[in-house]
Amino acid sequence: MSTYIGYFEQTESWITLRDQKIMSGEWESSLIPDPDLQVKVREFPGFLESIGVKLIGSYVPVGQPLNETPGIMIIETDNPANIQQIMFYYMPYLTYAFSLYQPVPRPV
Repeated sequence: MSTYIGYFEQTESWITLRDQKIMSGEWESSLIPDPDLQVKVREFPGFLESIGVKLIGSYVPVGQPLNETPGIMIIETDNPANIQQIMFYYMPYLTYAFSLYQPVPRPV
């Protein structure tokens, strides 16, 4: 399997919509105020498994808004087309930029 590291950020349209709904009182201010996004986040591990992707880890910055510092996701897959499926999964909430990584060779 190949290792990919993806950086993700909230889209500007999602930030605007989220802030409007919180300001109007329609949503409570929480980590994930949108019920549809809550479902996507909850179902994401199963989605990855269904397309043959192994999730190594996903991290967001501590003490900083996600729109200022990107989160990261580390995955393994044999099919580079899976990257596109992940990018589409979280539209219109997040944008991703993935790169292929390889281990650093260590002298013996």
